[in-house]
Amino acid sequence: MVVKKPGLVNAEIQTEKNLALGLGDDLFNFAEKNSFHTYRDFSVGFNQSKILDAMNSYNKIHFNTTGFGKINFSRFDPTAPLTYRNYTNWEMHTIMNNPALLEKTIFYRKATDGSYQILHSYSPFY
Repeated sequence: MVVKKPGLVNAEIQTEKNLALGLGDDLFNFAEKNSFHTYRDFSVGFNQSKILDAMNSYNKIHFNTTGFGKINFSRFDPTAPLTYRNYTNWEMHTIMNNPALLEKTIFYRKATDGSYQILHSYSPFY
């Protein structure tokens, strides 16, 4: 979007793009509360290439770890075919193995009061 303002030749207004990742229904509650996008904003259902494109092109990734299973993640095989049970594991694996994605990712967990708290030192490995 280009907006012309008096005294300026061209001023471009940029909006930061924020992508939410996480599990199930809580993903959509998390995204709605914070005005983040989810895969539903650019894809019908899970589309690995579209999600990867979004992960790379969005300014920030907000990963809701509520309900995320570290034991299941430890068993994730990135060379195996993806199924609906592994989508979130694939997202986490992709972020943890790409320094550029990891740098722009903020991890959260849902608190008992329903708010989402930032986890300053999160790892799916321990």
